[in-house]
Amino acid sequence: MKHNSGLIKQGSLMFAAVAVFNILNFLFQLFMIRNLNAVDYGILNSLLSILVIVSIPSGTLQTVVTKYISIFNVINHHDNIKILILSFLKKTLIFGMILFLLFVLCKREISSFIQVTSPLLIVILGLTTFLSVNLPIAQGGLQGLQRFGYLGLVMITNGGLKLLFGIVFVYIGYGVTGAMSSVALSILITLFLAFIILASVLPKSIIAKTDIKTVKPDNTETDINFSEVHRYFYPVVLVYFCFMILTNVDVVLVKHFYNPLDAGYYSISQMVGKIILFLPVAVTLVMFPKTSELHAQNKDTLHVLKKSTVYVGALSGTAAIVCLFFPGVIIRLLSGQANPECIPMARIFSVTMFFYSLVYVLLFYNLSIHRLSFIYFLVLLTGLQLLAIILFHQTLIQIIYIMCGNAILLFLINLYFAFKRKEFNVTPRLGSNS
Repeated sequence: MKHNSGLIKQGSLMFAAVAVFNILNFLFQLFMIRNLNAVDYGILNSLLSILVIVSIPSGTLQTVVTKYISIFNVINHHDNIKILILSFLKKTLIFGMILFLLFVLCKREISSFIQVTSPLLIVILGLTTFLSVNLPIAQGGLQGLQRFGYLGLVMITNGGLKLLFGIVFVYIGYGVTGAMSSVALSILITLFLAFIILASVLPKSIIAKTDIKTVKPDNTETDINFSEVHRYFYPVVLVYFCFMILTNVDVVLVKHFYNPLDAGYYSISQMVGKIILFLPVAVTLVMFPKTSELHAQNKDTLHVLKKSTVYVGALSGTAAIVCLFFPGVIIRLLSGQANPECIPMARIFSVTMFFYSLVYVLLFYNLSIHRLSFIYFLVLLTGLQLLAIILFHQTLIQIIYIMCGNAILLFLINLYFAFKRKEFNVTPRLGSNS
């Protein structure tokens, strides 16, 4: 009962933190959609979609780092915590620098592809990417050490600073450049804060006894089995990558195939649907460790999945119904204008994102119990959605129908895998000597 009480308290804390973080992100989008014209908002939305997609590999590390640090902390393998953090931080620094250089070297080609007039925006996007790929390491460390209050503080700081700087920079006339700069500056400050907090909460024995030289690729000076960690990383990164492609790449393709005004209308309509997609994140943060723990103990996990699915279904379903019946009101609240061109697209988007919110819960449930067969279908349908949009994009409505059909199909497939009775316990080993 004590353990369950702790989970409820920590889950409530994270739910509140994620809710505040999402509200701050929503206010950022709301301010931008009301203070940038449709063309500029389309540019900003496409740049942020690219940022989300290219940051997926490092963002996945938060899940992996959290899992292993929490285990090392419980079994008192404290030296391994800093070794793991330093090892992954070294990789993300190199990965981030490579991405930044690619953005700088290809800035004209990228700006031409997505019809952005200023190559400077691509450079700012590259810098933002470099910073953002390192933040999940610190967040994963705090989450793994169960410092949920600090983790919530880091998330809220990031969202709050982005909103504050975004309002100031756009208000004084920097437009899309100011909006993107606010994202980069907020991540920079948050990154310093997160690592300062993480260093302060690490046990003193770790700081005193562990040396960065102990991190070796052949794993000769630590009992961390990095091959097992990497094997767990691959399915997680694949799920993140596919889901971000499914829910973000359409904006980039529309920006490429359509004129800036139509792309702006599409972005406004998508924003209506994206409100629904914010809802399952907090529920999944609570569900994932619960089902992982129950599965490791060979206990039934379906009751947690059912509650999580019902909860997300109720929240997302209510939001979708409101969007279906009152799309014009929501569009006016978001953009400050009627934009009748957006109304039919917003309706279909609301249904699409309702099913994707349920898919999100099912994907992470299957990951938590190491039932990975669903990934083959996820990759296949991600590729098919991408190909279908490239081949069939005569109208914007057609693109959204493609996404909606794929979302329903993914929901049914993942529902089948989630409720299969046979489960395989293939939990990654802790270390080479385990």
